[in-house]
Formats: sequence, C-alpha cells, structure tokens
Amino acid sequence: MGNKVNPIGARIGFTKGWNSSWFCNEGCYSKKISSDIVIKSFIKKKLVGIVLTNIYIERVLNNITIYIECPDPGVVIGKNGENIKSLNDALKKTFNEDFSVNILESKNKPLNAKIIVSSIVEKINSRIPYKKAIKQNMETAMSARAEGIKVIISGRLGGAEIAREECFSLGKISNHTLKSDIDYCFGTAETVYGTIGIKVWVSKGEVVLNNMPLMSIKKIAENKPKNFKNYDFKNNKNFKKAN
Repeated sequence: MGNKVNPIGARIGFTKGWNSSWFCNEGCYSKKISSDIVIKSFIKKKLVGIVLTNIYIERVLNNITIYIECPDPGVVIGKNGENIKSLNDALKKTFNEDFSVNILESKNKPLNAKIIVSSIVEKINSRIPYKKAIKQNMETAMSARAEGIKVIISGRLGGAEIAREECFSLGKISNHTLKSDIDYCFGTAETVYGTIGIKVWVSKGEVVLNNMPLMSIKKIAENKPKNFKNYDFKNNKNFKKAN
C-alpha cells in the first residue's frame, strides 16, 4: 500500500481535507471537476517559475474563491498587487465567471514536500551533485523536527549511460498509519543527460484527531496538524474528550 497509493489521497476524509469545496446537483459534477482542473492548470501557466505548494478552490453560488499557497507571497502579489489584478482579470476573461484570488503563505517550509522537490531540482539543474543536494534538504527537514523523510531519485544519475534508482531515508516514515501526517510530492529535473524523477515523502508526526470538518483551507489558516513530540496534551480539550 505504501509503495502504490498516494499517501495524500489515501488520507483524504480521514486526516486530510479536499482541495475543492463546492456542492452540485446531478449532471454537474464532471463539469465542475474538469473546470477546476483547467483553472489550476491556467494559474500554473500564468505563474511559471514560482513554486506553488497548493491551489484551493471554493465555490459559493456564482462566485469562485481561489486560495494560492506559496512560500513567497510577495512575488505572486507584485508591486501594489499588480500581479493579482492581472491574474484575476485573465481568469474572468477566460472563464466568464466572478473570481476572487487570495494568496496564502505556506507554513513549515522545510517540511513541505513540494518546496523540497523544487530545491532539489534547482540544485541538480545548477550542476550540484545529486547526493549533496538531497542530503542538504534532508538535514534541514530533520532539523525542523520532521519525524522522517524519504527521497527516491531515478534516471541517468551523474550522467551514467544506464539509468538507475537510488533511495535515501532518515528517521521514521509510517506509510500504513493513517494518523501520520505525511506530505508527498513528485517532480522532474530536465538535465543535459535526460529527465530525472524525484519523489519525496515527509512525515510530520501523528495528527490529533478531533470532530472539526476536514477543510484544507481552514487547516492552512489555523495550522491544525500537530506533532506528538511538541504537543501540549494537558491543555488540549479535544484530547481530553477523546480519552
């Protein structure tokens, strides 16, 4: 299960929420899903070269609210909000709907799998040895109190004629435990020798379950997931109720 199933998709509805929030009647479900995919791909094309950790879409009647999570919000916002205004206008012209774009700063940057993948890709493209690039990011993640991290890289590593796969791991990664908060991302590095695939798993510890609704947008604002190692159980009301 841990090697075949996406750890984020396996935990949706249990410890992780959905990236889209809306309700529809019969016959509209496939249209809204396809429109969400097109909107996300349109935003990624407009913001090329910027690391976007996640994009959340919320629909209320005819209004669409988009939450863009990124490590550097100032780059996306631009001077006096020019980039957001241009992106909002482009969305309205393309899809003929009312949009409101919000920028969120991603928390726990050293523990974010997409940021780790993007940093490894940049270092490999700048001719830094892949082992050094991977170990640097793994050490920063473990110093940020991650429970464990695993990186799998495959391709013509170091310009070798025969492609191979290598795995690096530190700490503990419990893929089969649904309570564990695991972040996963896959990326590619386009080198002179060919494409190199990179997979990253980051374990942030176990999540304290409560009766709150699973919404990814609320989890970003309130920072719900906690690590057992750094958690104050005595002052937590939800933990007292569960026991």
